[in-house]
Amino acid sequence: ELKQIAPRDRAQLVGGLGPCGLPVCCATFLGEFDGISLNRAKNQLLSINIPKLSGQCGKLMCCLKYEDEAYLEIKKTLPRIGTRIHYKDQEFKVTSFNVITGVARIENRETIDTITIKDLLDIVNSNK
Repeated sequence: ELKQIAPRDRAQLVGGLGPCGLPVCCATFLGEFDGISLNRAKNQLLSINIPKLSGQCGKLMCCLKYEDEAYLEIKKTLPRIGTRIHYKDQEFKVTSFNVITGVARIENRETIDTITIKDLLDIVNSNK
């Protein structure tokens, strides 16, 4: 008897370690597989590199789903990319965030600098 199984089901049967170093979610606790879109990766400010975002099954990693809600909440408090701020008597533009390390990248024509997200929020809130 031949049965066709989906790639995620195969990864569940085979098991293995994920990129985080832990056993893959589908082999440990995940019972149902929901669709995962690239929007979740964009919400988490990840570069859209499909091979790096793919799990052993070849589909987008399931952990993107679990972390998405936390990133959406954090992004609500952050200024938009491209926001202009005054820092060290110069005007800078916010170009990126690293939520994990708590650092924001700001730049102008002459300088690229990094500041903590907390300091960035203080600057943005003081300008309102």
